[in-house]
Amino acid sequence: PAVKQFVLENKITYPIAVDADGRIANVLNTTVLPTSVIIGRDGKILWRKVGAVMPNEVAALDAVIEHALSRKS
Repeated sequence: PAVKQFVLENKITYPIAVDADGRIANVLNTTVLPTSVIIGRDGKILWRKVGAVMPNEVAALDAVIEHALSRKS
């Protein structure tokens, strides 16, 4: 419920994963929240940020997303 409320209050439109059992945290080798990940169409991690994404990091993140979207596979 707290996550749903946070998503609604902050008008977040991208997918959010709740990892109650810690399975994703084990795969990403992290215990830090938040951890943000961009996964390519091939299932490989293209970008990972442990901790909050700061405003000065948005341009670099946008570049990773644009590159991922431009890839054919």
